[in-house]
Amino acid sequence: MEEKLLIKDLCKLLDMNPKTVRFYEEIGVLPKAARNELNYRVYTKNDLKRLSFVKKARTLGLSIENIKNIIRIREEGKYPHDKVIDLLEAESKDLEQKIKDMIMFKEKLDKCIINFKEHIDVCKTGDICGLIEILFDQ
Repeated sequence: MEEKLLIKDLCKLLDMNPKTVRFYEEIGVLPKAARNELNYRVYTKNDLKRLSFVKKARTLGLSIENIKNIIRIREEGKYPHDKVIDLLEAESKDLEQKIKDMIMFKEKLDKCIINFKEHIDVCKTGDICGLIEILFDQ
């Protein structure tokens, strides 16, 4: 007979919040749990493996919808490695663009700081702070 886990035990093993487990169950990432005689949810080793996979996939930046698609592909008897690689390549490209955008924003922020320090007296001219109201767009 397969070992059954209560939600608290499952969550302890995965360092996961019970609300997250119930949410994954609700949206179909995890199959509906069986219930014991006290009507508590009981989970199997396969549920543990599935949630461990989901947690790792989320750590890699994959969306819930993409994870559901990967699971569906595997449940159809196919291997989702091509899909996973495509998704991770897209995630990497997106991350690269975000890094570029953040570097540009930091450069703009550094210029603002220098400009603000050079024109500190402007702060007194605005309704709240002239540094932001007047100088920010310069």
